Amino acid sequence: FDKFFNINERPEYSDRLIAEKIAAAKDVFITDKKDGSLIALSVYNNEFLVTTNGSFSNMQIDNAKRLLVDKYPLLTKDVVNGRTFIFEIIIPEDEHCIKYGNVEKMYLLGVRDLDTMKLLDYPELVKIAQKYNLDITEQEHLSLSTMQEKVHETGANKEGWVVRIVDDNDNDFIVKIKYDEYFIGRGRSENSRPDTTLTD
Repeated sequence: FDKFFNINERPEYSDRLIAEKIAAAKDVFITDKKDGSLIALSVYNNEFLVTTNGSFSNMQIDNAKRLLVDKYPLLTKDVVNGRTFIFEIIIPEDEHCIKYGNVEKMYLLGVRDLDTMKLLDYPELVKIAQKYNLDITEQEHLSLSTMQEKVHETGANKEGWVVRIVDDNDNDFIVKIKYDEYFIGRGRSENSRPDTTLTD
């Protein structure tokens, strides 16, 4: 993914601008924000290349390779050059703020076409997940104001949402909206988190 930020973390991510982008969008896809580690899968020199951000060898990669064999073998038999598959890996050994118990899964987050450099849209991801028997981040249908109200709730055991806004030219703008509890769990004070209140 191109780097994206939390709502109100930067001026261009203000809640007012996000609301305007949503109102003018061709498509808006809202998915559950998983609290794990990003895994990228592609093909290089006819071999599978599994990486995390900044690394070609670590515990997350080792577990991703194991899950691709044990849990998602259909994908490894059919992935071809020209696409990068993006996953969030959830495993007990890789502890984060959100607790998933003994879950061992790789959730499909996105697929980038390397010829056009465009991300496939969510309905296309669903078809890919069905074809290869993959887990996929759940789509949710919420308004911006509802998400910004819900982030103040406690006990959700949820990081938040990823909101992908697609304009008429198929350009993407992606923003994260996270629960207050997640920021507190990450050791950030209430005053240091981005403001998540939708203003008039």
